[in-house]
Amino acid sequence: MTYVAYVFRAFAAMLLASSLTACGALGYLSDKVSSATDAMLGLNEPAAPDWSALLLVAAKGARDDRAATVDVVCVSDKNLSQTLSKTAAKDWFDNTDNLLATYAGKINVIRREIVPQQSLVISREALADCVGLTAHLFVDYTSDGLHAVNLDMSANGYKVFLDKSQFHIILTE
Repeated sequence: MTYVAYVFRAFAAMLLASSLTACGALGYLSDKVSSATDAMLGLNEPAAPDWSALLLVAAKGARDDRAATVDVVCVSDKNLSQTLSKTAAKDWFDNTDNLLATYAGKINVIRREIVPQQSLVISREALADCVGLTAHLFVDYTSDGLHAVNLDMSANGYKVFLDKSQFHIILTE
């Protein structure tokens, strides 16, 4: 065999070995990312959120100067959790009674009404009743939009700011 053939075979062997190593590394990384994501989303075992509190703050003119309903929803059913992670608030509020009846014992809801220029705290004690694998927040805005967010069960806490036609959240430390 010629020198070029040896070099080519050595290069091919190194390429094959590194490809197999990369596949193993990618599988390992994929497993780690998946388990970290499950832990972040709380998909391991149903539990209450680990939040110190959830603060709701409605700005002047929030929801066109009308009271807003805010639902914190904890879900113990994986399939329902995945569905709710993509559900708009309007769909949640339109189907709440049906979902609560269908998934009795697998959905816990903490509902609060908030008016413009008001702040409400949902304490750790109140959140203890919201046991689930995942947590979702829905606000009943009348404007178009998702108006929903998935919340990390292991976060320290959240501040939710309701504005005229949308809300935003901040993690607390």
